[in-house]
Amino acid sequence: MPYVVSQDREAQARKGRSYTTSLVLTMTAQRARQLHGPGLAQKTALAKPEPSPFDSNDAPLKVTFSPDVDPTDPAIRIIVALSSWPQIDLLLPPPLDKKIPSPPGFPLLYEPIKGHEPDGWGLEIPGYASWRRAIHIQTDFPAVAEEFFGKTTKKEAFYLFAALQAHREIPADLLVTANNVLLSHRDSAGFLEKLGIVTPREALAMVFLFFRHRRLLPIKPTGNVTVRVMGGAIYEGFTQLLMPNYLRLYAHLADLGENHDDDRSYLEGLLINVTKTLIALDRLAVSHVSEASSGANNDTVRFQQYEASNLVVSVTGALEGLTWLLVGLAAAKPKRKREVSFPALVSGQKDWIARLGTMSAAAGVAVKEYAPVLRAIYAMRHTIQHHLPIPTSVGQFGEILKTSEGERFFADFKMGLLHSPSTNKPEGGWPLGAPGVLEDLTDDRGMTIVPYPFFREGFHLLVTMLDDVLEELCAALKAPPLTTGLPYAVEGGDPVLLGELASTL
Repeated sequence: MPYVVSQDREAQARKGRSYTTSLVLTMTAQRARQLHGPGLAQKTALAKPEPSPFDSNDAPLKVTFSPDVDPTDPAIRIIVALSSWPQIDLLLPPPLDKKIPSPPGFPLLYEPIKGHEPDGWGLEIPGYASWRRAIHIQTDFPAVAEEFFGKTTKKEAFYLFAALQAHREIPADLLVTANNVLLSHRDSAGFLEKLGIVTPREALAMVFLFFRHRRLLPIKPTGNVTVRVMGGAIYEGFTQLLMPNYLRLYAHLADLGENHDDDRSYLEGLLINVTKTLIALDRLAVSHVSEASSGANNDTVRFQQYEASNLVVSVTGALEGLTWLLVGLAAAKPKRKREVSFPALVSGQKDWIARLGTMSAAAGVAVKEYAPVLRAIYAMRHTIQHHLPIPTSVGQFGEILKTSEGERFFADFKMGLLHSPSTNKPEGGWPLGAPGVLEDLTDDRGMTIVPYPFFREGFHLLVTMLDDVLEELCAALKAPPLTTGLPYAVEGGDPVLLGELASTL
């Protein structure tokens, strides 16, 4: 476990609560960055001071394409289409300018300045007239560049180097590349880990998140991309996209009449709790992406604590709602309602479980797909039920160095950590190997996680389990297939685009 430092009592009294810092010596900063995942570029010495686009109401998300990206990649094509909106500034290199059809907006281009051949090329960015660089390329430039880009020609090396220079100078937020050498170095200490280097798929997920953060939903990818203002109904639409059997079962229960009004209420409660889970997950995602570049602090960790608590309550609420839906559809009539719970369903030891009848197969699916990550999330509810906050801390990853004043801890990377104490250990043990679980900091005393990747895994396990159970219920009740298309909240949208968006949640 890490060495934990708490604020002194005077600081706690002034702020009205305690904050802790975990000094981690058993894991390198590079490994911590790998487990955390990519984020936005850090502002370098070359950069003009600008707020993060996630912290501003009007700053665009600036995306640089490396010349090696495949213009036919679906993720690249969608990002290009979305750049017609003012929320995205796209910086294209000259080789891609000829391969990617110009979007309705005007992407920025960085291009050679004539007159510097043959010893070198210059670089300028239209729209940034104050910036002009002459980049001289020596004969051995490809050999020097190989350390960063792998084997490449002189011309390819120039364009890659130019991409990095233009990206830093703008400064842009994401550098999209398919170069495996660049991607392998992005977590290493040095200037590459400050550039926001991402794969096309990772970039698409962040672009979609950025639109949702601005409360905009792109629903058509061609021409002038159509967007809608985000609201609760839109998140419900996403939930229904991920659980297509929800609407099928709900429509069938509505056709069966008022005898199933309570069952529809349980089903609606399930939808609301899953939707609340998704909203909390999105808020965690914004904090997570920003944290990768600016580092964690007491404020970001406090925010993660709030949203993690909301998410845990919503996940357990969805599972409890599913349990009551099974009981209602089976007319099981338990003797003591307080004995009806999802953990009781999993244990199989209560009398009402034997009366589930035709709903037993659906109950079996729920028990079978109750994955270790979901068990760990459910167990976190115990802390909240005992009126305690979920423990969090600022994790600092670095090393102890000797100085003239003695030994000091120097942090190379900071991220928010969430701790689940040993009293929350689920049956079967901690979900070691799951995304976000820091195995070096997990033992009999508790589990330590990076909140967003862990809860994202839990969310997708939850919606998969719920949809499988709902499909089984549809079969048991002989619910007919739906004849409608997309959920009403996203009607008129492009199914391919919405499918891509849902897959990045």
